[in-house]
Amino acid sequence: MSPGDKLSPAIVERRSDLTAAAQPPSPYGATRYRGDIDGLRAVAVLAVVAYHGGLDLVGGGFVGVDVFFVISGYLITGILYREIEAGKFSLWRFYERRVRRILPAFLVVVLAMMAAGWFLLLPSEYESLSKSAIASALSAANLHLYYSVDYFGADSHSQPLLHMWSLAVEEQFYVVFPLLLLVLHRVARRVLRPVLVGLALASLAAAAFWVVRDPSAAFYQPHLRAWELMTGGLLAVFRWTPPSRLLFRNLLACAGLAGILGSVLLLDSTGSFPGLTALPACLGTALIVAAASSERSNVVSWGLSMPPVRFVGLISYSLYLWHWPVIVFMREGAGFLPFNLPEHPVGRMVLLLVLMFSLATLSWWFVERPFRRPGGGAKTVVATGVGAMLACCAVALAVLSQQGFPNRFPPQTARMAQFLEYEPAQPFRSGTCFIETGQTFADFQPEACLTHRPGTLNYMIIGDSHAAHLWWGLSRELAPAHVGMAAASGCKAVIEQPSDAAPRCIDTLRYAFSDGIARMRPDVIILAGRWMDGDSAAVGRTIDALKTRARVVLVGPVPQYAGPLPRVLIATRGSQARIRQAELGFPPRVDEEMRRLAEEKGVTYLSPYQALCDAGGCQTVTGDSDPIQFDYGHLTADGSQLLARKLRAQVAVPW
Repeated sequence: MSPGDKLSPAIVERRSDLTAAAQPPSPYGATRYRGDIDGLRAVAVLAVVAYHGGLDLVGGGFVGVDVFFVISGYLITGILYREIEAGKFSLWRFYERRVRRILPAFLVVVLAMMAAGWFLLLPSEYESLSKSAIASALSAANLHLYYSVDYFGADSHSQPLLHMWSLAVEEQFYVVFPLLLLVLHRVARRVLRPVLVGLALASLAAAAFWVVRDPSAAFYQPHLRAWELMTGGLLAVFRWTPPSRLLFRNLLACAGLAGILGSVLLLDSTGSFPGLTALPACLGTALIVAAASSERSNVVSWGLSMPPVRFVGLISYSLYLWHWPVIVFMREGAGFLPFNLPEHPVGRMVLLLVLMFSLATLSWWFVERPFRRPGGGAKTVVATGVGAMLACCAVALAVLSQQGFPNRFPPQTARMAQFLEYEPAQPFRSGTCFIETGQTFADFQPEACLTHRPGTLNYMIIGDSHAAHLWWGLSRELAPAHVGMAAASGCKAVIEQPSDAAPRCIDTLRYAFSDGIARMRPDVIILAGRWMDGDSAAVGRTIDALKTRARVVLVGPVPQYAGPLPRVLIATRGSQARIRQAELGFPPRVDEEMRRLAEEKGVTYLSPYQALCDAGGCQTVTGDSDPIQFDYGHLTADGSQLLARKLRAQVAVPW
C-alpha cells in the first residue's frame, strides 16, 4: 500500500481540490501535489482576466473557463472514483467539501457586491444585481443569464455577477455526475468507461448542433458543457499514465499548450463558441495534465510550476470571483466613486490589476484557507451552507422589494436612471417586423410590415436593431409616405449572410431581399445597421444587387458609447446635452468608410453621426433633457424622431 492509500478521503480532498493545488490519486494510489496544475489554473484565470479587461491580443481569453472545467473534472472525478472503488463514498461528505471549497469566498464576493451596489448602482441596476445574486446563490446563474443576457453582447458589460454562470454549470454537473458514477460502478462496472465516453461524445455533438441553432444555450446550458468536465474526468477514470520517454512527454505538453494559447489568441467573440471550437483548449488542457506526473515531468510542467505562476494558481478562484465585479464597478460606478479614475488606459488597467490581485490574495488567505480546515459534521456544514445561501437571497429580496431603493438619489438622477429600464418593443415593432433573439422568422408578419400603399412613396427599412430603431422616427417624419420594415437582431443588412449567422438572420434577410421587396414594391430601400470595420465589401455587393429594383439609401452608424447613455450622463455628474467624442464606443472612421462606399456606388448616404456630433461633442438629450438613447446606442422613440428630423435635413426629400 502506498502512502497515499493511508490518507482519509477528507485529507485527500483537502490536499487536492480544496487547496486548489493538487491532483487526484495516481494510477498507483499515491496522492501527489502537482504545482503544474496550479500553473495551469494561472494560465486559465489570466486569460479570462485579460479578455474581460479588454486586451485585444487575447480575443479568445474566455476559453480560460473551459480550461477550468477540464481541470475540475480531472481532480474531482479522480477523488470520487477513488472513494467509490474503495467503498467509502459519501454524498454528504462530497457536498461538505464542495461547500468548504466554493461557498465562503463566493458569499463574501456576492455580499460585498450588494454593499457596493448601494453606493454605486442605480435603482434598476441594483435590482438586476439582486436578481443575479439570488440566481447565483441558488446555483442557477447560467439559467438566469440564458434568459436575460448574451455573454458576448453589450448588455453583459453591466452585469457584476455575469461570471457566476460557470460556477452554476459546475454545481449542476456535480449534482448529477457523482450519482451517475456511483450507479454505473455498482450495476454496470464493465461498461462504465464506454458509457462515460459515449455520454461525453453525445454532449459534444449536442453542443456542436446547438451552437448553430441557439448559441446562448450552447454557452450556458450544463448538458452542453458537460463534455468539457468529462474530458478531465475520463483522464482520471482511465488512469492515464504519462509516456515514459521525456521526448513524448514534452511533445504532448507542448501540443497541449499550443491548443490553449492558440485558442486564446485566435478565437474572438464574433465566432461560434463553444461546441467544436472549444475542443483545442479542452484537449490541450487534457494533454498537459496527461503528459506529467510531477512538476519536472516536462518543460511545460516545469514552467507552470514556477513559484510566481503557482501563486496565481493558488489564488485563481478568488481572482476569478473578484476580477469582473472590480471591472464593472470601476466602469459603471465611476460617477459615484469618491476618487477619479486615471484617464490614461494604462494607468486605469494598473489600478484595476492592483485591486483585483489585492482582493484575491486577501480572500484566499483570510477566507478560502481558514474555511477549508476540517471541523464539524458533514451534515452540519452543508446545512450551514444552505442557511448562508438563503440569507444571501433574503438580502437580495429586500432590495427587490424596494425597487432598488430609488430614494438614494436626487430626482433628476432618478429620472435619468429610469431610461435604463426603457422598453423599446413598441417603437421597434418587436415580434412583428423586428425579430429579436429568441424569436424566429415564424413570428414575422409580412401583412403588417411590408404592404404596398398606392398613391404615396413607399420606403422599406432592412437591417438589424440599429435599423429597427429608425422606424418610429422615419414613419412620422416622412408622413404621408409609408414606411415598412424587415429587421432582425444582430443581423447585418447584407444579401450574403455569414455561414455562422443565426437562423433568424438567414431566414428574415433572405425573405426581405427577395419576397419582401416583391411584396412591398418599395420606391426606396433603406439599409441601416450597426456597421463595423470591414462591412463595406458585403454592403457594396448588396447595394449593387438592389439598385436595379429601387433607390437605395445607406444609413451610417449612430453614435455609440462605452456604456448605457443614461449611465454615462449620470457618471459625468450632469444631464448636459453634449458628450465629448472621446466617450464614443465606436470608431468614427466607420462612418467615413460607409460614406465613401455610398459615393462610390452612387447612392444616398445619411449619417447619424454627422447629424448628432460635431467638434464640440455629440447631442445626447432631447429638449426635455431626456436621453435620446437608452443603452449604448439604441434610440428611444423621442430620440428616433429627433434623429429622423436631422437626417431629413441632410438631403432633399424625397430621397
